[in-house]
Amino acid sequence: DLQKWVFPSGAKLKKGAYLTVYCTGEAGIAPGKGSTFYANFKISSGGEKLYLSDAEGNLVQMLDVPQQYGCVTYGLPDGGTEYGFFENDTRGKKNDAAAFAFRANAPVIVTPGGFYDEAITVTATAPEGATLRYTVNGATPTMKSKEFPSEGLTIEKTTVLRVKAFREDAVSSETVSASYFIGDTLQTPVVS
Repeated sequence: DLQKWVFPSGAKLKKGAYLTVYCTGEAGIAPGKGSTFYANFKISSGGEKLYLSDAEGNLVQMLDVPQQYGCVTYGLPDGGTEYGFFENDTRGKKNDAAAFAFRANAPVIVTPGGFYDEAITVTATAPEGATLRYTVNGATPTMKSKEFPSEGLTIEKTTVLRVKAFREDAVSSETVSASYFIGDTLQTPVVS
C-alpha cells in the first residue's frame, strides 16, 4: 500500500538533513512535526519490504528490511551504498561510516550465578572469531572494557558480571549477565 502513511502537510526535508520516522504502529500518537514523525504502521522484526513513493504514488525506493535485532539500528552508512546494521544509534544525525551484515552471537557465561561460600573462577565461552569484554560495575561492556581472561575471571566479593562479544566484522552481541553472591548469608529471598 504505497499510500499507507503520508508525511503531514508542510513537512520538509532540506538537502543533507535527517529525520526520524518511528514505525511502531501505535494508535493515538500525533503524526509529529519538525524532524520526528510517527507512522501508523510498524515494521516487522522478522523482516519485510518497505516502500517510499512520491505524492503521485510512484515508487521512489524499495528497501528489503532483514530480520532485526533488538536495540540495533539498520540503514545506509554515511557515504556508503549497501545497507547494514550499526553499532551506534545515530537518530537525527548522519549514520556511521561502517555498517555490518550481522550481529555477533551472544557469549555464554558457563559458571552459573548464585550464592557461593568463597571466591570462584567464572568462565565464559566466546562465539567463533569474537573477543569477550566485561564489566563488574553494572555498565554495559564496550570495546574499551577489559578483555575477559581466557583462564576465567576470579570473583572474590558479591559482583554483577556483564559480558559482551565483539567482532571486527559485526555489530557487538547482546550483553549477558550473572550475579554472584560471595560469602553472603541472607535471611530473606533474593531475586537477581
